[in-house]
Amino acid sequence: MKFKKDAQYFEAKIYSLASSQQETYVILEDKQKARLLPIEIGNIAASSIAIRFTGIAMPRPITQDLFLPIVEHLGGKIKFVSIDNFEKEPYYSSLALEKEGGEIKFIDMRPSDALAISVRAGCPIWVADDVLEKTLSVKKPISDSEISDFKSNLDELGPKKFFEQLKKDDN
Repeated sequence: MKFKKDAQYFEAKIYSLASSQQETYVILEDKQKARLLPIEIGNIAASSIAIRFTGIAMPRPITQDLFLPIVEHLGGKIKFVSIDNFEKEPYYSSLALEKEGGEIKFIDMRPSDALAISVRAGCPIWVADDVLEKTLSVKKPISDSEISDFKSNLDELGPKKFFEQLKKDDN
């Protein structure tokens, strides 16, 4: 499923990574509203995102590090990535690639790869509004006590059980 040109999207940014030995989530934050969207990703993709955030210099480039120079070498530019849909567990995402001459092509890819590329390209992340209707979103903790409770519950339960509990509480 590719970018839906007729859908409404909101801009997001990576808020956090949450992980345990069994699972890892990237948590996106809506830039306009106090809400978070957790997306389960693999540990390798999470490491790729974390490496970029921490500024660790790898001795050899990893796959996502190669993507941006290849696109630029071919005269392209990454405009944005998007989280387009959610259906029975998998999220669907796209990368908007501007070719020389201004034509934009949409490339279907896993959200984890799209997000890993977005942190390298410094491009916007867009999320379709209807994704939040189909999945769980979390109210962003605002006060110090809410943040402390959020972190404590996340540590105690682990990401998967924490978000499952939020889903139960939301119903």
